[in-house]
Amino acid sequence: MRVHHAQAAPPEMPDRAALAEVIDRVLGETLDEADSGYWVIRRLALPFRAEPSFGLSGLMDAFACRLRDAMRRVLAGEIVDGVRRYDSRAHWLAACIRAQASDAAAHQWRFSRYRELAALPPGDAVRLTLEREPRDALAALGLLAEGGQIRPLCARIGERAARGVLRGVLPARAGADALPDALLQRLLHEEVAAAPRAPHGAMLAAVARYAQARLLAPLPRFRILAQAVAAIPVPPGPSATGATWQGAPDPSPEVPRFDHSGEIRNITGKEANAASDTSPEPPLADDGARLETGFAGVFALWRSVLEMGLLSLLPDGAEGGPDRLALAATLAGPEHAAAWRDPALHWLCGYRPEGADAPPPPPPDLGARFARHFAEWRAPRRVEPTISRIGRVTLLRDRATGDWLALGDRRRCLAAQRALAAPLRDAAPGMRDPSIDLDWFGVRHRKARRAWALLARAAYGDFARRLHGLEGASAAWLWDRLLTGWGALYPGAPAIMALPRADLDLVLRMGGLDGAVIETAGGPVRLQLPGAG
Repeated sequence: MRVHHAQAAPPEMPDRAALAEVIDRVLGETLDEADSGYWVIRRLALPFRAEPSFGLSGLMDAFACRLRDAMRRVLAGEIVDGVRRYDSRAHWLAACIRAQASDAAAHQWRFSRYRELAALPPGDAVRLTLEREPRDALAALGLLAEGGQIRPLCARIGERAARGVLRGVLPARAGADALPDALLQRLLHEEVAAAPRAPHGAMLAAVARYAQARLLAPLPRFRILAQAVAAIPVPPGPSATGATWQGAPDPSPEVPRFDHSGEIRNITGKEANAASDTSPEPPLADDGARLETGFAGVFALWRSVLEMGLLSLLPDGAEGGPDRLALAATLAGPEHAAAWRDPALHWLCGYRPEGADAPPPPPPDLGARFARHFAEWRAPRRVEPTISRIGRVTLLRDRATGDWLALGDRRRCLAAQRALAAPLRDAAPGMRDPSIDLDWFGVRHRKARRAWALLARAAYGDFARRLHGLEGASAAWLWDRLLTGWGALYPGAPAIMALPRADLDLVLRMGGLDGAVIETAGGPVRLQLPGAG
């Protein structure tokens, strides 16, 4: 609490314990114990006035009154900025470990409780988070299984982390000495068939699916489960479903695998390398295969990329593959490095980087050509440029739409304005602060990717204008609320991109996203929202 006063001596200030007591009392009065909802509030500023003559008790009463009013507005949905509600803490935990598996949790404030784990490999971050949430860990895994996301999660975190998670969620001593029923046995068979080279991932996926079906049922001990999996015969070679989604490589030197006798054993690093040398590389597109992706939202944005003609600014054919993939990766914001390696985006752009290939720098004149292209695309509506400075960055925007036209120093922005042959205008009242997206795209202090960010921000602007009431939304907000999550690409004629379930699913349907067909380097793709036929 900060107090501004005009007295000769500072007023008496409450200590942290007194503030915590008031907060606890107010929350007890405003929250419904029957509501299992879990709220995450980024920041709640509570300005208020208090008479000095009331003393410390009057100050605390004024604070309690202001906090009570703010919390009631939050619960009523009147305060939405920086506030997220989940159906339960397990739903929040499921979203958290999904973001950690995608290496994206560090950039999302609602998961800041475990931000210190962001420096760890995704598997370790997920394992440690679940260890700290023993009450809701199993329910969170069941929710991922319900959404069809448990297999991609197991592939991402690797065998070592899957084993650690199993050790945490399964009973250590009080567990059953046999499998509880035939359902768990059947699920184990299904998961082993799907991932014969990842026994612990298969076990974790089966346990999660079992928890989703029977959350309160007793679970066997780890040893009993491992013995049941080892007894399942496994045909040699990867299965069709097990080879369609490639997770991050397991950093552990010893990887638990199946040999052909059906038992779990540890193969050495040399054997693992020999085995991987003979494993087939997943193709860009195989009919009947399924590519799981954490960047399904990029496919939804690709419609705007195509309809704005942004690909006309890049080289055609195979030569433009790296540039198309760099633009697609930039649409993922802070996750652009992981998006560059995503197989589904390789299919979308018709290009797969080899080895240590890095995203290419944008063409030198891309920024200047984009400003002219945007003005032509907006015709007959005129572009009204307005210039603003955010820290060391100068930004030229369209006054009417807020779209970015040029980004860099003032000289570059003024050159773009002269090329548009349009006079500078003052900023319109209520224009959004662009610093949120500058930081989200990571281009405030880094020049190399600024031209890619211009094109990506234009696609977000077009996407937002299709959604009623969200025309001025930031790219960070749109990705976080509407586009983040796991989806699946089913190649075919046309291919189908099953998009993840969004918080504002109805807005996407009203915007005509469900059933829209886009042309990609891999062929036509039909976008499908959850629940569609």
